[in-house]
Amino acid sequence: MNKLIVNFTPSGIGALKQARVGTKRVLISQEPLFCPVSANSDGEDFYVTQKAFMQQLNFLGGLTLLTTDELSPFAQIKNALDDIDRIELWVDPALFAYIGAAQFLHTIKSMPDIKDRLWINWLDYCCGLMNQRQILHRENRAVSAKDTVYDEASLIWLAYRHHTPEKWHQLRHYHPRHFEYWPIFNVWMLQQLPHHQSGIRQISRHILSVMDGGQHVDHIVGDILGENFDPPHYANDYNLFTSINRLASAYTPALTNISLPGYDYWDDNIQRGEEWTLFCKSKPILTPFGQSLLNGEANWRDYNTIDLWWGGTHITDNNYWSYDPSADTLFADQ
Repeated sequence: MNKLIVNFTPSGIGALKQARVGTKRVLISQEPLFCPVSANSDGEDFYVTQKAFMQQLNFLGGLTLLTTDELSPFAQIKNALDDIDRIELWVDPALFAYIGAAQFLHTIKSMPDIKDRLWINWLDYCCGLMNQRQILHRENRAVSAKDTVYDEASLIWLAYRHHTPEKWHQLRHYHPRHFEYWPIFNVWMLQQLPHHQSGIRQISRHILSVMDGGQHVDHIVGDILGENFDPPHYANDYNLFTSINRLASAYTPALTNISLPGYDYWDDNIQRGEEWTLFCKSKPILTPFGQSLLNGEANWRDYNTIDLWWGGTHITDNNYWSYDPSADTLFADQ
């Protein structure tokens, strides 16, 4: 049987290729987490719309993954239909993969030529972290896609790309049949809204809590990713590096002793250059303000401007959303 495999990470595609699983493999390399998401991004033109939206906002983060000369994933799949018998979507137990799978399934439900051949492999471990034997063991676990999975995907994707976090919050007690880790991911994403008391996201608070001045930036990122090694996976290196940069480069910084000039996670030239090395080898320490944030004695918003994306919600000083996890309550200050 000729199979086309779809996965969400270059390492996953590489592992599948090395294990010789699938006749063809397609990478969905979008990174929607904490990047702008247009409420009008939909259908087969999703990637074109997203690219135009990011360019309009002059948001460089994520554009690298959308400015490829290759065809969109949907076009790649359609071009391969004559040569394959089955399409398999391999979904990692990771938040970014769940969002990507929701967007993909929401889109192809109106594409019968793809939908009618689709099977889904819900993985219990990230594909890129598995060895060849593990991948081959999981190869036969794919199940045919049921109509209910498309309904679940649409609920999740439309809540994620909504211009406020309200729809996502309304799904916090939702227990889908197919997206096994959804309840955990739903809560974690809500915690990435600014905390109502401190104004910082949970991932930023985690970073501040491990700062002791003795570790390099890249070691801090590695340690946090190591804590997240077993599924379900929440964070990735982009989220962590970008959060560290934001904490250190603000008008009133929470971190100091860190080299910042030229920081751009997405620029390969910078990542291979001296400025990136200096950034990664810095040993950041908490500022007094950073310590006050950790102690619950200060709020980020009182000292800095706010400009971040949470799904389709653009959180700014004029469109501010925060979350109190202890009360499970959203707050809007517009």
